[in-house]
Amino acid sequence: MDPEWMHTLDESDFESRIGPLEGPALVVFTADWCAPCKWLKPYLQEITETTRGRVPVFLMDADRATVLMKRFAVASVPTVILMTAGSEVDRSVGVEPDRLKSWVAPFVD
Repeated sequence: MDPEWMHTLDESDFESRIGPLEGPALVVFTADWCAPCKWLKPYLQEITETTRGRVPVFLMDADRATVLMKRFAVASVPTVILMTAGSEVDRSVGVEPDRLKSWVAPFVD
C-alpha cells in the first residue's frame, strides 16, 4: 500500500490525472531497483507535508512507462518534472532536494 502522500500514475491515467491540474505538480520517474530514488522519497514526502498537498507528487514507474519516458525524454531515474497546467516547466535529474524545495517554496505556509 502506498503512503498517503504518494500518488501513483501509469501511462493509462497520466492525461486524465495530470492534464486537468491547474496548479503545480511533481511527476517523478522512479524505479524499485533505483537506490537514489529511495533517497529522494523522504524529500518528496516533506514537500507534500510542507505544501499541505497543494503540490501533489505523482510517482511513475519508469519500467512500466516507456511511452512517457520517450515523450518526456527521460534518460535516467530519478527524474522529477515540475508541471503546471499539464505542461513541463522544469526538471531535476538525480537527487536535488534544494532545487525541489525552491520550486515549491511559494506554496509553503
